[in-house]
Amino acid sequence: MKFKKTITIIVIIIVLLFSMVLGGLLGAGNYSYAEKYEFSVSKDELIKAVQLLKNEKPEYNIPQVIELTDAQNNNDGYFHFYFYYQNENQIVHFFISDSNNSSFLYLDAINDGLTLGHWQEVNRDFDRDNNIKVKNEFMERILNNLKLNYKDKGNGMFVFWK
Repeated sequence: MKFKKTITIIVIIIVLLFSMVLGGLLGAGNYSYAEKYEFSVSKDELIKAVQLLKNEKPEYNIPQVIELTDAQNNNDGYFHFYFYYQNENQIVHFFISDSNNSSFLYLDAINDGLTLGHWQEVNRDFDRDNNIKVKNEFMERILNNLKLNYKDKGNGMFVFWK
């Protein structure tokens, strides 16, 4: 009887571990680690706000040696943006989607240097301190300059509106 109980517990633990691993592999799509910011404006309004910021601050434009353009991706339906942090020599990738009455901006990854292929995903590839630094830098440089108000929802979530 004790043997059956032990086997049952071991099987349950194995099933739980397998479920966690499989769930992590399947995730929530290609961008399961991206940091999500909610906006109470339409997707088009948010895209315009980001484009305006990029026009006002041309230092954020990607150098022409790299062929990354801000555009709607027909494969995933998201509008993708690439910003360049000159002093750090980093490319920042984020994208915008919408749902019902909100739009969402997802901070996805940072590429070190102007040679592509050195991407590090936010909330996955950085240690805790650097991950916080990346998100705070993004908030300071990009989100705070979109001319949209926001409030902290707690748990790292922010809601933005006009």
